[in-house]
Amino acid sequence: MAQVKDIKKCAGCPLQRLYPESNFVPPRMGKGLRLMIAECPGETESRELTPLVGTSGRWLRGGMDPETGRHHGGLLKQANIRDEDVTYGNCLSCRPPNNVFPDSSEARTYISESDANKAIGQCLKNHVLPLLLSRPWLRLDLLGEKALRYVGGKLGGITRWRGSPIEIDTEDVEKRADALLKG
Repeated sequence: MAQVKDIKKCAGCPLQRLYPESNFVPPRMGKGLRLMIAECPGETESRELTPLVGTSGRWLRGGMDPETGRHHGGLLKQANIRDEDVTYGNCLSCRPPNNVFPDSSEARTYISESDANKAIGQCLKNHVLPLLLSRPWLRLDLLGEKALRYVGGKLGGITRWRGSPIEIDTEDVEKRADALLKG
């Protein structure tokens, strides 16, 4: 089980400094060219070290068959998308305290706004960007407002953009990460 204190690409991250024992949740690499990026690991994801296996993941991926280890049901199944063909990742690779994303005003109880921006920027630059560049993705789904904002560069809420094609420029993602890192 990898903790953020053991991950070299997390060195210097404010979340690593504040919560070194937090579990690092790496992307789950699928066989196909579809990538789904959510906001951050929840309690179940942090415990199982796999993105999207908690409440949101069960809605999307369905339940896990304990005998085969495969997911069944869920929205992906309804759309004839095989779970093993999808790669899953998060904007943050560790679970923030109380599952409150660092940019939220509620997060000021555990992290300053400046450190929050640095933590988000570091994860984008060191974990999300390499994932985006790892394959020639045919489809990228951004799950949640944080993924839409930080990866897609879009504001205005997820309802406004739901179902809309968004061009993802990795250079723009890197620029957003750099701007956050500068504070």
